[in-house]
Amino acid sequence: MEKILLTLDVSKIDKTRINNRKYTNKEGEEVSVSEITLEVVPIKEPQVIKDTDKYTLKKTHFAVHSSTKEERDGGYKSAYVGNGVQFTNKNEYVPNSPKEEGFGPF
Repeated sequence: MEKILLTLDVSKIDKTRINNRKYTNKEGEEVSVSEITLEVVPIKEPQVIKDTDKYTLKKTHFAVHSSTKEERDGGYKSAYVGNGVQFTNKNEYVPNSPKEEGFGPF
């Protein structure tokens, strides 16, 4: 199994970029949400943080505030707010794997 663990430094989040909105859900209830849009960007060369017999951790992504075209054209630099680490389990059992005798057409 592989998954990306995202860690954000909430002190670096620009609170002015938080969008507050309301909507009505399927049950007819009004719901309020506070949300922020971030970009998760893959890094060019992933860095191994920890490698064991059971799993590998690699820094593979970073997170920044998203920006509009107008902001980018105006020189806005997206603020770094966190990073993503990929977790890979090396001992995962895969049923019907062709490597196992008696399973699959191989």
